[in-house]
Amino acid sequence: MVKQSSTPLSRSDWIKAGQQMLIKSGIDSVRVETLAQNIGITRGSFYHHFKGRNELLQEILVDWKTRATDQVIRRLKNTHYPPREQLAIIFNLPTRGESAKAAADFELAIRAWARRDKVARKMMDDVDTFRLDYISELVENLGFEKKEACQRGFLIYSYLVTLSLSNPNDWQKGLFDEDNDLFALLLPEICDTEKCPKQDAESA
Repeated sequence: MVKQSSTPLSRSDWIKAGQQMLIKSGIDSVRVETLAQNIGITRGSFYHHFKGRNELLQEILVDWKTRATDQVIRRLKNTHYPPREQLAIIFNLPTRGESAKAAADFELAIRAWARRDKVARKMMDDVDTFRLDYISELVENLGFEKKEACQRGFLIYSYLVTLSLSNPNDWQKGLFDEDNDLFALLLPEICDTEKCPKQDAESA
């Protein structure tokens, strides 16, 4: 028998519980009964906030896109930093400690879900496109032609995704002595070791 929680759950509480279950056990485990048992509450609370499981799943995707993409890019734009400095901040995002690890765990779960579900795939594609367009725009603003900026943007984004979904502490050490080294490797025409931007990861 489920023990009734003394604290009413909000809509955001259910979304967070669904996200945690997705990360821990995959999309098949994100079910109303499983979540209710895990939280220790009856299913009635869930149906007070959602029409059904599909609505919860959609909200999990929307919340992920908002926090992992929309808000990040908005904060970067609001800094009004030049393109080089914004790119330097982006290069640092996958290695920002526990917050980066938590974000990577969530994204890995989303990508696994997207491999088997067309709704999740559509959201994943939209996010990839939005991020890639933003990075490519920054590169273009450095003086590259649009086509080349898109190509370089793709390389940069591919690197960032790979780094964020792996464990950089295991293999990145020793590859680059400075953040500038990587910047110079990917954008050598506009960067040398004295002029490359070096942005503190805490600045964003």
